[in-house]
Amino acid sequence: MARSNYIVRGGGDFSGLYKELNEAQKRMNHFKSGMGKVLKGVAGLFGGLALGGLAKDFANTAMRTETLEVAMLSVGRASGYAAKELDDAKKAIRDKGIAEQESMQILTRFMQAQLDVADASKLARVAQDAAVIANVNSSEAAEQMTEAIAKQRPELLSAFGMTKNLNVVLSEYASTLGLTTKDLDEAQRKQAMLNYILTEGAKIAGTYESSMDAVGKKIGSLPRHYQDLQKCNSNTADVTGYWSGSRCDYKCSTTCDSLGRS
Repeated sequence: MARSNYIVRGGGDFSGLYKELNEAQKRMNHFKSGMGKVLKGVAGLFGGLALGGLAKDFANTAMRTETLEVAMLSVGRASGYAAKELDDAKKAIRDKGIAEQESMQILTRFMQAQLDVADASKLARVAQDAAVIANVNSSEAAEQMTEAIAKQRPELLSAFGMTKNLNVVLSEYASTLGLTTKDLDEAQRKQAMLNYILTEGAKIAGTYESSMDAVGKKIGSLPRHYQDLQKCNSNTADVTGYWSGSRCDYKCSTTCDSLGRS
């Protein structure tokens, strides 16, 4: 069930958000000052090719990731979630093959929609299976599903074989509550969409596992691994640690351990 103490849409206090974003920028400046160490690792790995572009990608990814984390934690506080609770929810989503940035965006959108973040990992699991059907990666599928919920646009789900229109989705959910569609509030309408996705997901469960031996599926997961590689560098300042697995921090360990499997 969704929590009752949401104040995000009602004008929650985000006065500390800009201060935290400034602090994040300071930390990123410190990170960029140490990029020389990262470049040494990249040079050893790629023979010095395209270092400028890689360095820019690493810095931009790290900055974007930290900005998303600050926003997620700020919305989380306004929504009544502790940082540890959100971190656990993020890890649960990432365990389903979703990239870190998309994981934080999904959680933020869930909180804004007044949905229980514990259900986010369930959506991510459906996204794994649905991604195979739509020939996209799991992160893209999860992001599109979250968008469909937030904007009440079930047509965004058609690529995954989910074809009910909004009126049917809302009517079916309302009947379970003994209500009519007109009686549903905004949070209930979004819960209806989430429930619809989870129900449809049960019909395609196992598709992801069945596809894992396909070369195309492994290639489709490369963008997520590359994003995690970039994030590893922002944390460890040693690109070679990503590949060896010996110096990756906890946030990157799942990717380090699973390369070649997903």
